Amino acid sequence: MARSRFHSRRSFVQEPRALTRSIVCALSLCAGACNSNLILEVSSFSDGARGSLRSVLELANSNAAGLHRAITIEVPAGGYELVRCGADDVNTGGDLDALTDVPLTLSARGGEVVVRQACAGERVIDSHGEGLLTLRGLTLRGGSLATTDPREPAEGGALRAASDVNLEKVTIAGNSARGASGVRLADGSTLDGAPAHGGGSSLEVRCRPTTRT
Repeated sequence: MARSRFHSRRSFVQEPRALTRSIVCALSLCAGACNSNLILEVSSFSDGARGSLRSVLELANSNAAGLHRAITIEVPAGGYELVRCGADDVNTGGDLDALTDVPLTLSARGGEVVVRQACAGERVIDSHGEGLLTLRGLTLRGGSLATTDPREPAEGGALRAASDVNLEKVTIAGNSARGASGVRLADGSTLDGAPAHGGGSSLEVRCRPTTRT
């Protein structure tokens, strides 16, 4: 199993072997050796800094060619405040944008992890990929999505996902989603306001039967 380690809260340093393997994978010079599970570790609480949750997620997003079968991001206990504001879908600012199409897991390690959105009008996590998204032991707070176009529904104040989602011991609280108000058009007709779906999360819920023996 390939592992990328970030050894301190201040530094963003990969182990030489893992770094070498990442370079080889990027150059497409290996086959099966790179098609493994990748484990990344967060080492900074400062949003956007080296080793931060945002920058480590960017490493996961760079797996666009499917070099790894699955990716796990281990998040040490503590509070992570998202303060880099900006409306985009590429993980530069605002919400945390997950773009990889392989299964992605964000897992708390060593205690409670709280991720709080400090930017107005932004979710906490927006997952665009096709792979299963798993959140384990996280608390998501502060998402406050609001739409301005009556034709665009507000979906998921804290979490929105385009794929299946697995939530394990996750708390979603203190988030909101608000749709735009209706408007009167120039010809005198009216356009109803936009609906809001899921102040906490916007997900398609599918229940699977469980057999107990």
